Amino acid sequence: PVYGQNGGVTARPIALGGLGVRDLARTGLALRTRWLWFSRT
Repeated sequence: PVYGQNGGVTARPIALGGLGVRDLARTGLALRTRWLWFSRT
């Protein structure tokens, strides 16, 4: 599971078996902002 990860597999490059997400908190904020934007337009 992705939840509870503190870097580790989440931040690891895809070539090394990770998800390739550099900053999970920033990515989550960007997605939530995008969903809010789409819901209002």
